[in-house]
Amino acid sequence: MHHQWCYGVLPLRATKRLFTLLRKPENAAFVIEELRALDGKYGRPGESPLMPAIPCPISSFLMLSAFNFALADDAEENYHGCTFVPLDCNMGSDEGDNNEGITVIDITDPRNPACCFAIVYPKGVLLTPIQYIKLYYRVPDEEAIDAIVGLEDERLVTLRMLAEAWPAEYDEQNTSDVESQSSEPELGVVPGSQIPPLSELVLKPTIIHALETGDTTDIEQLVWLPGKAQTILEILKSYELLPDSSVSLLAQVINHLSPENVDLSSFSLSSPQIVAVLTNVPNVQSLNLSHNPLVTADTVHIILKSTPTLKRLVLLDTSVTDEALSSLLRDHPKLFFNLEALTHPLLLEFLTSEYSNAFAIICHAGNTHI
Repeated sequence: MHHQWCYGVLPLRATKRLFTLLRKPENAAFVIEELRALDGKYGRPGESPLMPAIPCPISSFLMLSAFNFALADDAEENYHGCTFVPLDCNMGSDEGDNNEGITVIDITDPRNPACCFAIVYPKGVLLTPIQYIKLYYRVPDEEAIDAIVGLEDERLVTLRMLAEAWPAEYDEQNTSDVESQSSEPELGVVPGSQIPPLSELVLKPTIIHALETGDTTDIEQLVWLPGKAQTILEILKSYELLPDSSVSLLAQVINHLSPENVDLSSFSLSSPQIVAVLTNVPNVQSLNLSHNPLVTADTVHIILKSTPTLKRLVLLDTSVTDEALSSLLRDHPKLFFNLEALTHPLLLEFLTSEYSNAFAIICHAGNTHI
């Protein structure tokens, strides 16, 4: 994105606002889904097949919002908009109208993003927030200090990361001395090893046996032990098709971890199983059923009728087609009256000839609204 007046404290404050938006579970789900949809489909920068000019419209919207609006009550200036233009993602890092360098933000993991402030000429000079501010303030004032403090605990983008994004511009050979960023170990894996801890090696076959026999009573007693609920959840998620005997155990795990915000994404659960789980989890406010081919429009119908407390429903990468959801919205509108948010590709299309536009950005330029 090109922002005509992005300098001084604005890049820091806008980056902090973007990080806050990215870490919202609702927004993180969008970003992860957009990145997942791109994975493995396009070449590296400059190589075919080229990516679409704006491959991640929701992520772009979040960035546009963060760099143009400050919604805090104490913000001196709530609107920073002027000339801001989405740029082609296939362009180089130093292309376009650029006087001040670029703000680079890595959203590979939206829950743990990274940033840096890069000088285009000479290329390869990466600045920390305080180094960037000192380009404008010999002695940072209170506003500048607040902006620096807002990013002091955030990860920084490295030259190696820039070399991955723009290999033709940044020499990866010269980035070997860059300190690598530490990453969180995978769940259940000992750092520095691919061998799961002994507790998980014992727990997994125990769970498998309990599900086969249909008696999970003993396993359910383990849910309340530190760390066990999340481990059990990941083991259940690994099943290609969960048996009915898993319903009680899964409900116990959800009640322990997050009874109001239920994430069943990537679980192979049938419609009756989903309803059975939710029946045992009172006061469900948010439900994510993404990445489950067993979820259909009938599933949505049943869940909305049986879960009146539901306020948010996420349906990404399911078998709920645009046509089926559109029919459900048209023929049974009362089902959706309690919902505050419904996430489905149908409602994220910017332009479509068959359905009403449900997602749009209103821009103001002079006396014109777009």
